[in-house]
Amino acid sequence: MLGWHTGIAGCCYTVANMMVGIVAINYPETYVYEPWHVTLLVIAVALVALLFNTFLAQKLPLIEGIILIIHCFGFFGILIPLWVLSPKIPASDVFGSIEDRGGWGNSGLACLVGLTGPI
Repeated sequence: MLGWHTGIAGCCYTVANMMVGIVAINYPETYVYEPWHVTLLVIAVALVALLFNTFLAQKLPLIEGIILIIHCFGFFGILIPLWVLSPKIPASDVFGSIEDRGGWGNSGLACLVGLTGPI
């Protein structure tokens, strides 16, 4: 039960951080980040999730289907322009070279440090 509650709080925190990040990126000259902004957004996201799961639980299969369709079309709507408009480089450059832009001084260490984000 504790893990379930922790997971919900972690998801709410992640969503709140993403929302604050989007605002900070789009309005860098006017938005001033304060830590309590994330706290209020965590509470708001948790309340929206609570209200959604309380009052719209019977509509969840329909909403999931709609979101699935939007997700699939959105995936191809982003993938195709990136694929067509991106610069073309040889596969040997992509898969055969390692760049140490972090200044670690060792390619193996740079790869291992770079893996922590996706993990």
